Amino acid sequence: MIEHGTTEVNAELSAAYYENPDDACLWGLLINAGMLTIEEDVGDFRFRLRISDQELWKAFRKLTAFYLQVEDKKIKQGLKHIIPYDMIRKVKVREVA
Repeated sequence: MIEHGTTEVNAELSAAYYENPDDACLWGLLINAGMLTIEEDVGDFRFRLRISDQELWKAFRKLTAFYLQVEDKKIKQGLKHIIPYDMIRKVKVREVA
């Protein structure tokens, strides 16, 4: 998701993460909280997801930094170099030479 703007995951939308703390329930929690948007229901509990908007992208970045135990600014600097993507307009950004 960080590199391409979307990702495809297995997500459990009806189970509580605290009752079943696995990856599928964590994705379901992030979807149900509105942090992630389902772009496509691929089938069999598999979904293509994207981050909903720029403010949520910042929150996702901070959550990722916390999870990886690194400083947020390091995540931000790294993402600037690998994501030529405008989250608001949902289009690729032209690279300036």
